[in-house]
Amino acid sequence: MTQIDARYESYTRDYEETLRNSSKLKREFKTRAWEAFSEVGLPIARKGNEKWKYTNVNPVLNETYRIHRISMEEDQIRRDLGFDLPNRIKIIVINGVLLEESILQSEQNPNVQISSLNECIETGSKFVIDNLSCHASYADGFVALNSALFEDGIYIETNGNNEDTSVEIIHISTGTEKMASYPRLLVNAKANSTICITEAFFSQDINQHFTNSVTEIVLSAGANVTHNRVMFESLKSVHMGVTNIYQSEGSNFKSTTFSNGSDLARNEVSVLLDGNDAACDLVGLYLTIGDQHIDNLINIDHAKPNCYSNITYKGILDGESRAVFGGEVLVRKDSQKTNATQSDKNLILSEGAEVDSKPSLMIYADDVQCGHGATAGSINDDTVFYMRSRGLDEKTASKFLIQAFAREIIEQIDDTGFMEYIDKCYEESIPDAILNLG
Repeated sequence: MTQIDARYESYTRDYEETLRNSSKLKREFKTRAWEAFSEVGLPIARKGNEKWKYTNVNPVLNETYRIHRISMEEDQIRRDLGFDLPNRIKIIVINGVLLEESILQSEQNPNVQISSLNECIETGSKFVIDNLSCHASYADGFVALNSALFEDGIYIETNGNNEDTSVEIIHISTGTEKMASYPRLLVNAKANSTICITEAFFSQDINQHFTNSVTEIVLSAGANVTHNRVMFESLKSVHMGVTNIYQSEGSNFKSTTFSNGSDLARNEVSVLLDGNDAACDLVGLYLTIGDQHIDNLINIDHAKPNCYSNITYKGILDGESRAVFGGEVLVRKDSQKTNATQSDKNLILSEGAEVDSKPSLMIYADDVQCGHGATAGSINDDTVFYMRSRGLDEKTASKFLIQAFAREIIEQIDDTGFMEYIDKCYEESIPDAILNLG
């Protein structure tokens, strides 16, 4: 067995404890993951590591984060956490552990099957065995660590009917300890099915915590999946999120990511377009204040012809905060008729804020339409002057402009109820204090 680095002592203790409480099949899975983690570790060294060049993950090691199990009933969860929208299947996860009572409501919906990953592993589900950690690689130390330490997870399977189904997964980190959680989600979107899945991450009564989340989504031919990701955790938290998508012929995937929290956050999304006429649309919005740091890395691999992809991200930065955006699109040699676009736009509200943006295209086919761009700027003085001439004071005019900048992303949400919720959250997060108008 590979000797684990002493700096990972707290994770070693959690691994040994979770291994004792695991079934035989899960122990085998976790052991393989831990061996991989022992080899690769976390991406601490940034020199020569382009993916982590601008992001320092040492805070994950400088604190002793441990798994802490807390028993809670659904009615104990603060009602201001998450969204209470009608006609949704609502799943609750506390400190990385599924509240199994919350999946019972899914039994009433014939279009979807929701199970715990533990149950699927124990019963030898072929899809789960073949796909869990197949799309999210152990070459990423955070993926390997999640696979070695996750206590339970969620498996969602559509039944193939082309009827809209909405599932909300509310992840809540709570407690007074320095807590670590390892949420895990695997989605099997069968041929021609349609589903909307929202993963939302919140903090409740907690000082510091570390969330290491991994999601894998597999789309069969003609499947349609919308995946919303909401990162609204404590400003003292660290969040590392990895989402991997595999798309078959004629499938459509839409991702919306919203971040307004965490002192250090990473949102990594990778899409493999592995079937003709597949399409993906990835949009995101992030707001940073103080000394927050957020890193968005988006990878799209056009492996087949006639596919479409779009990346549109926007950031609002204030204080001494920093944002990183990496958009990487690969068009393989035989992927003719590819249409790929990407854009990263940032609104800088203070002199101390900084953004590092690096959109890139790697094109090996001839017949393609591809483009990319990145911008960073401040509020336009002429526009503020125009609005002030119409009777608005300077702060109100500037706040309206910031909201308008954000709403170009928010209004791309298809679900009206969810769109109104996100719009309200960002409107409340643009206080007068962050408007540096002096």
